[in-house]
Amino acid sequence: MQNELNELRDQVRTLKRMLFGVFGLVLVGGLLAATSLQSVPDVVRAKKFEVMNAEGKVGGEMSTDPEGVLSFRSGGLGSIFKVYNRDKKLYASINTHNDGCAFVLNNKNGKAVAAIGSDANGGVIGIQNNDGQAVAGITSKTNGGALAILNKDGNTVAGIGADTQGGGLVIMNTDGQPVAVLGANGHGAALEIRNKDQKPVAMVGSHSNGSGSMATLDSKGKVTSESP
Repeated sequence: MQNELNELRDQVRTLKRMLFGVFGLVLVGGLLAATSLQSVPDVVRAKKFEVMNAEGKVGGEMSTDPEGVLSFRSGGLGSIFKVYNRDKKLYASINTHNDGCAFVLNNKNGKAVAAIGSDANGGVIGIQNNDGQAVAGITSKTNGGALAILNKDGNTVAGIGADTQGGGLVIMNTDGQPVAVLGANGHGAALEIRNKDQKPVAMVGSHSNGSGSMATLDSKGKVTSESP
């Protein structure tokens, strides 16, 4: 039984890799000043429009390709397209960065509340509350996808993701410390329950020989009961 218990501990230890970070989003770039026209023509035709910055350099352009597809290009990293309401509140924007771009949606007060974009690993989705605090995120990792849920204080309280052995679930307390870890282990699944001091107090799992076992431990890690 001691060998099976040691194997179970090793399996649960590998599940610690299932703790996930959360996607963070920062809006960058300056606002373009509006220019009023003395007269407004009915139709304006051009092959390309260029917007200049204060230094006289091209900050962005709008054009069409030979097939007639409209495109926008930024002169550098930052916001390349923004949408405002009648009260000049920012409602949406497309932002470029070193790993790709992000499409950001704002609430009626101009706070970013949702974004979909890319990072070094692939696609990312972020959800924020009305105060701009991240509350959920989905991202791609080396072994697959990962989902993180955060509380109102910005601490991760739950995570689901893929690992080399399969799927995993991590439950955290309000301080972001793991208190339960469940995941596939190659022979089935393993579950570890921890106390407030991050000490394992219960473990359940399956083993390579096809059997299962359960164990409870005291606060010092000593086994107090086991089955079979």
